[in-house]
Amino acid sequence: MDLIYQNPFRVLGLPVTATDREIAKQIGDMAIYADMGKTIEYDSDLFFPIKPNRTTESIQEAKQKIDQPNNKLFYSLFWFWGNSNNTIDEMAFEELKNGNIEKAIEFWERETKNGITAQNKSNHKNLSVLRLGLSVQNGKLDKNHFLNGLTLAGEFLASHHFEDFTKQILGSRHSINLLKATNDFVDANFSIVKLHL
Repeated sequence: MDLIYQNPFRVLGLPVTATDREIAKQIGDMAIYADMGKTIEYDSDLFFPIKPNRTTESIQEAKQKIDQPNNKLFYSLFWFWGNSNNTIDEMAFEELKNGNIEKAIEFWERETKNGITAQNKSNHKNLSVLRLGLSVQNGKLDKNHFLNGLTLAGEFLASHHFEDFTKQILGSRHSINLLKATNDFVDANFSIVKLHL
Protein backbone atom coordinates (compact mmCIF):
# COMPACT_ATOMS: atom_id res chain seq x y z
CA MET A 1 0.00 0.00 0.00
CA ASP A 2 2.79 2.37 -1.00
CA LEU A 3 0.25 4.92 -2.24
CA ILE A 4 -0.48 5.53 1.44
CA TYR A 5 2.60 4.34 3.35
CA GLN A 6 5.03 6.09 1.01
CA ASN A 7 2.63 8.87 0.00
CA PRO A 8 4.56 12.00 -1.03
CA PHE A 9 2.71 14.12 1.53
CA ARG A 10 3.59 11.62 4.25
CA VAL A 11 7.25 11.44 3.17
CA LEU A 12 7.46 15.24 3.20
CA GLY A 13 5.53 15.54 6.48
CA LEU A 14 3.07 17.95 4.89
CA PRO A 15 -0.71 18.29 4.78
CA VAL A 16 -2.38 17.75 1.41
CA THR A 17 -3.31 21.43 1.46
CA ALA A 18 0.34 22.54 1.47
CA THR A 19 1.10 25.32 -0.99
CA ASP A 20 3.97 25.18 -3.50
CA ARG A 21 5.89 27.60 -1.27
CA GLU A 22 5.35 25.39 1.81
CA ILE A 23 6.45 22.32 -0.14
CA ALA A 24 9.64 24.05 -1.33
CA LYS A 25 10.46 25.27 2.20
CA GLN A 26 9.89 21.80 3.69
CA ILE A 27 12.13 20.16 1.11
CA GLY A 28 14.85 22.74 1.84
CA ASP A 29 14.56 22.08 5.58
CA MET A 30 14.66 18.32 5.02
CA ALA A 31 17.78 18.64 2.85
CA ILE A 32 19.54 20.48 5.67
CA TYR A 33 18.60 17.74 8.16
CA ALA A 34 19.71 15.03 5.73
CA ASP A 35 23.06 16.76 5.13
CA MET A 36 23.60 16.86 8.90
CA GLY A 37 22.73 13.15 9.13
CA LYS A 38 19.74 13.82 11.39
CA THR A 39 16.64 11.63 11.37
CA ILE A 40 13.49 13.39 10.31
CA GLU A 41 10.22 12.31 11.92
CA TYR A 42 6.69 13.65 11.91
CA ASP A 43 3.56 12.79 13.89
CA SER A 44 2.01 11.29 10.76
CA ASP A 45 4.77 8.65 10.75
CA LEU A 46 2.90 7.01 13.62
CA PHE A 47 -0.47 6.79 11.86
CA PHE A 48 0.33 3.36 10.36
CA PRO A 49 2.53 0.46 11.51
CA ILE A 50 4.89 0.96 8.54
CA LYS A 51 6.87 4.18 8.64
CA PRO A 52 7.82 6.07 5.49
CA ASN A 53 11.26 5.66 3.98
CA ARG A 54 13.05 9.01 3.97
CA THR A 55 16.25 9.30 2.01
CA THR A 56 17.55 12.10 -0.19
CA GLU A 57 16.22 10.11 -3.16
CA SER A 58 12.78 9.41 -1.68
CA ILE A 59 12.38 13.08 -0.73
CA GLN A 60 13.19 14.18 -4.29
CA GLU A 61 10.87 11.49 -5.66
CA ALA A 62 8.07 12.72 -3.39
CA LYS A 63 8.61 16.28 -4.60
CA GLN A 64 8.46 15.19 -8.24
CA LYS A 65 5.27 13.20 -7.65
CA ILE A 66 3.36 16.30 -6.56
CA ASP A 67 4.93 18.86 -8.91
CA GLN A 68 2.03 18.74 -11.38
CA PRO A 69 -1.57 19.60 -10.36
CA ASN A 70 -3.07 16.30 -11.60
CA ASN A 71 -0.48 14.29 -9.67
CA LYS A 72 -0.84 16.44 -6.57
CA LEU A 73 -4.58 15.80 -6.57
CA PHE A 74 -4.10 12.07 -7.20
CA TYR A 75 -1.74 11.60 -4.25
CA SER A 76 -3.87 13.83 -2.00
CA LEU A 77 -6.67 11.28 -2.40
CA PHE A 78 -4.46 8.71 -0.66
CA TRP A 79 -3.54 10.85 2.34
CA PHE A 80 -5.33 12.52 5.24
CA TRP A 81 -7.08 15.86 4.95
CA GLY A 82 -5.87 17.77 8.00
CA ASN A 83 -8.78 20.11 8.62
CA SER A 84 -7.68 22.20 11.62
CA ASN A 85 -11.24 23.49 12.04
CA ASN A 86 -12.54 19.98 12.75
CA THR A 87 -12.28 18.80 16.35
CA ILE A 88 -13.10 15.18 15.46
CA ASP A 89 -10.20 15.04 12.99
CA GLU A 90 -7.84 16.45 15.61
CA MET A 91 -9.02 13.90 18.19
CA ALA A 92 -8.72 11.01 15.71
CA PHE A 93 -5.23 12.08 14.62
CA GLU A 94 -4.16 12.23 18.27
CA GLU A 95 -5.44 8.66 18.76
CA LEU A 96 -3.57 7.48 15.65
CA LYS A 97 -0.40 9.15 16.92
CA ASN A 98 -0.80 7.19 20.15
CA GLY A 99 -1.41 3.90 18.33
CA ASN A 100 -5.14 3.75 19.13
CA ILE A 101 -6.40 2.92 15.64
CA GLU A 102 -9.74 1.51 16.78
CA LYS A 103 -10.49 4.66 18.78
CA ALA A 104 -9.74 6.86 15.74
CA ILE A 105 -12.06 4.69 13.63
CA GLU A 106 -14.73 4.99 16.32
CA PHE A 107 -14.51 8.82 16.33
CA TRP A 108 -14.76 9.05 12.55
CA GLU A 109 -17.49 6.39 12.21
CA ARG A 110 -19.68 8.16 14.74
CA GLU A 111 -19.45 11.35 12.66
CA THR A 112 -19.98 9.74 9.26
CA LYS A 113 -22.69 7.15 9.94
CA ASN A 114 -25.45 9.37 8.50
CA GLY A 115 -23.65 10.25 5.26
CA ILE A 116 -21.39 13.03 4.07
CA THR A 117 -22.07 16.67 4.99
CA ALA A 118 -20.20 19.96 4.90
CA GLN A 119 -19.32 19.44 8.58
CA ASN A 120 -17.98 15.89 8.30
CA LYS A 121 -16.49 15.83 4.79
CA SER A 122 -12.91 15.65 6.09
CA ASN A 123 -13.91 12.96 8.63
CA HIS A 124 -15.41 10.97 5.76
CA LYS A 125 -12.31 11.24 3.59
CA ASN A 126 -9.93 10.55 6.47
CA LEU A 127 -11.78 7.40 7.53
CA SER A 128 -11.56 6.21 3.93
CA VAL A 129 -7.77 6.75 3.86
CA LEU A 130 -7.31 4.99 7.20
CA ARG A 131 -9.39 1.98 6.15
CA LEU A 132 -7.61 1.71 2.79
CA GLY A 133 -4.26 2.00 4.55
CA LEU A 134 -5.20 -0.81 6.94
CA SER A 135 -6.57 -3.01 4.17
CA VAL A 136 -3.21 -4.58 3.28
CA GLN A 137 -1.21 -5.81 6.25
CA ASN A 138 1.59 -8.39 6.10
CA GLY A 139 0.84 -9.08 2.44
CA LYS A 140 -2.81 -9.99 3.13
CA LEU A 141 -5.94 -8.14 2.07
CA ASP A 142 -8.48 -7.28 4.76
CA LYS A 143 -11.66 -7.16 2.67
CA ASN A 144 -13.66 -5.40 5.38
CA HIS A 145 -11.25 -2.46 5.60
CA PHE A 146 -10.81 -2.35 1.83
CA LEU A 147 -14.52 -2.39 0.94
CA ASN A 148 -15.41 0.10 3.69
CA GLY A 149 -12.58 2.41 2.62
CA LEU A 150 -13.57 2.17 -1.03
CA THR A 151 -17.24 2.82 -0.24
CA LEU A 152 -16.37 5.92 1.79
CA ALA A 153 -14.03 7.13 -0.96
CA GLY A 154 -16.73 6.60 -3.57
CA GLU A 155 -19.24 8.62 -1.56
CA PHE A 156 -16.70 11.41 -1.15
CA LEU A 157 -15.73 11.44 -4.84
CA ALA A 158 -19.39 11.45 -5.92
CA SER A 159 -20.28 14.38 -3.65
CA HIS A 160 -19.96 18.08 -4.42
CA HIS A 161 -17.46 18.18 -1.53
CA PHE A 162 -14.87 16.59 -3.82
CA GLU A 163 -14.83 19.71 -5.95
CA ASP A 164 -14.39 21.84 -2.81
CA PHE A 165 -11.52 19.56 -1.74
CA THR A 166 -9.91 19.91 -5.17
CA LYS A 167 -10.00 23.70 -4.94
CA GLN A 168 -8.47 23.56 -1.48
CA ILE A 169 -5.65 21.32 -2.75
CA LEU A 170 -4.92 23.11 -6.02
CA GLY A 171 -6.46 26.55 -5.69
CA SER A 172 -9.04 27.93 -8.06
CA ARG A 173 -6.59 28.68 -10.88
CA HIS A 174 -6.17 25.02 -11.86
CA SER A 175 -8.77 23.23 -13.92
CA ILE A 176 -8.90 19.50 -13.33
CA ASN A 177 -10.95 16.81 -15.02
CA LEU A 178 -12.73 15.39 -11.96
CA LEU A 179 -13.93 12.30 -13.85
CA LYS A 180 -10.35 11.46 -14.86
CA ALA A 181 -9.19 12.00 -11.26
CA THR A 182 -11.91 9.65 -10.04
CA ASN A 183 -11.06 7.02 -12.67
CA ASP A 184 -7.34 7.20 -11.78
CA PHE A 185 -8.21 6.69 -8.11
CA VAL A 186 -10.40 3.66 -8.90
CA ASP A 187 -7.74 2.17 -11.21
CA ALA A 188 -5.07 2.53 -8.51
CA ASN A 189 -7.28 0.75 -5.97
CA PHE A 190 -8.07 -1.99 -8.47
CA SER A 191 -4.33 -2.52 -8.99
CA ILE A 192 -3.87 -2.92 -5.24
CA VAL A 193 -6.65 -5.46 -4.80
CA LYS A 194 -5.74 -7.34 -8.02
CA LEU A 195 -2.53 -8.54 -6.36
CA HIS A 196 -4.61 -10.33 -3.72
CA LEU A 197 -7.27 -11.96 -5.89
